Amino acid sequence: MTSRSSYSLTCLVSEWRTCHFFSGGLLKTLLLDPTTITAREVLDKGAERIKRELADEPEIQGHLQHTMGRVYSGLGLYDEAESLLRDALETRSRILGERDAQTLASACELGAVLVERDKYEEAERLLLDTAATAESRSGADDPLTLNVKATLALAYHRQGRYEEAVNLYESVLEASRRKLGSDHPTTLSVTHWLAMTYLRTGRMDRAESLLSTAVDRRRATLGDDHPETLSSMFGLGEVYRILGRYEPTERLLRETLELQQRVLGPEHPVTLSCKGELAATYLVQERFDEAESILLDLLQARRRLLGAEHRHTLWTTGALGYVYAQQGRLDEAESLTRQTLDARRRVHGIDNIYTLNTMHNLAEIYVQQGRFQEAEALFLEVLERRRTTLGQDHPDLAETLFGLANLRRAAGDYAGARSFYDEALRICLLHFEPGHWRRRQIETAIAELEREHPSAAPE
Repeated sequence: MTSRSSYSLTCLVSEWRTCHFFSGGLLKTLLLDPTTITAREVLDKGAERIKRELADEPEIQGHLQHTMGRVYSGLGLYDEAESLLRDALETRSRILGERDAQTLASACELGAVLVERDKYEEAERLLLDTAATAESRSGADDPLTLNVKATLALAYHRQGRYEEAVNLYESVLEASRRKLGSDHPTTLSVTHWLAMTYLRTGRMDRAESLLSTAVDRRRATLGDDHPETLSSMFGLGEVYRILGRYEPTERLLRETLELQQRVLGPEHPVTLSCKGELAATYLVQERFDEAESILLDLLQARRRLLGAEHRHTLWTTGALGYVYAQQGRLDEAESLTRQTLDARRRVHGIDNIYTLNTMHNLAEIYVQQGRFQEAEALFLEVLERRRTTLGQDHPDLAETLFGLANLRRAAGDYAGARSFYDEALRICLLHFEPGHWRRRQIETAIAELEREHPSAAPE
C-alpha cells in the first residue's frame, strides 16, 4: 500500500528529474535555491504544462499525471491529487487498456486518495474491481495485487469495519513478507496499518509490538526523519497514550512533531494529526487549558486548509466541545457539539461511525446538564444505530452501554444498570486485552455496584 505520508522536497525533485519534464530554468532555480519557489508552486506550474503541452503524447501525459497525483497526495493536497489521478486513470485506460499494470496502479492511487477524502463507497467499488483485475492478471501474491488489497483494507479501517480490515491486512502481510521480505516498504506499511487496526479494537499488545517493529525497521531502512518513520512513531505514541503511559507518550509525540514540522512543514495534514494526538494526550491527563490552546490553533488551520466539514476538522471541533464540557462550559460544549453533529449528518450521514460518535458525546453532555431523559433517549438511539450499522459485537457499543448503565444506576434501577454493564463487558472481553482502560472501567463499576447493591447481581 502506498503510504499517505508526504514526499519530501528532495523526493519531489528526484521524480521530476527522472521524468525530464522541467525546462526553461524552473528546475534549475529549484535546485540552486529551493527557498525561491515552493513545492506547491512547482507542482501547479507542472500540472498546467502537462495539460497544455502533452495532449499529443498521451502515454507520457498519463505517466506524469500519475506521478503528479502521487506527489500532491503525499503533500496532503487531496483535491488536486484526485483530479490528476482521475485524469491519469482515464488516459491510461484509453491508451494502455483497463488491465494494464500502469492503469491498475493509477486506479489504486486514486482509490487511496478517495479514502483520504472520505469517499468510501466510490473507493471501495474501485478498489474491489481493481483487486479482482490485478489478481486475475498477475496472481494473488503479485506486489500490485497486494498493494491494492492493502488500500482496500484501509478503506475498511476508516469506516470502522475493523474485523474486515484485520482479516485482509493479516492476509496481505503474510503474503508480503513471503514475497517481498520483511523490510520491503509495502510490508512495513501493512505492518503499520495492521497495528493501527489492532489499536482500534483494543488489541494493545499486538499493536505495540507491530508498531515498535515498524519504527525500528523504518529507522534502519529509511532513517529517523523519513515521513514513514514519523508516521509509525506517531502511531506508537497513540498506543502509549491509550495504555496510560503519558510521560513517554508526550516525549515521543513532541519528538515526532518537531521532526514533522521540519520535514513535512507545520501545516501538513500529518503534522496537524500529531498535534491533535498531543492534544488528546493532554485531555486524558485533564490538562484542559493546554489541550484547548492546541485545539484552537488546530481548528483554525484545518478550517483554512481542509474546510469546515472535513473529517479532521470535525474531529477537532468535537474535541474542543469535549474540552468545554470538562471545563464546565456546558452551553459552549453543547453548541459546538451540535454544530459538529449537524455537519457530520450532512456530510457523512446519520449512521456513519463518526456521526454516531458525536451523537454519543452529545448524550454525555446532556448527562452533565442533568437532562437525563434526553440523554437516555439519545444513548438508546446511538445503541440501536450502532448495532444495525456495526453489528452486535463492535467495540463502540461498549461505551454507549456503559453510559446507559450509569444512567440506570443513578436512577436507582440497579438491575437494569447491571444488565447494561454485563453486555458492555461481554463486548470488551471480545476485543480488549486485560488491563485495557475500558475493561478496567466497566469491571470497577460492576464491583462497586455489587458492593453497594448485592441484589443487582445476576442470579
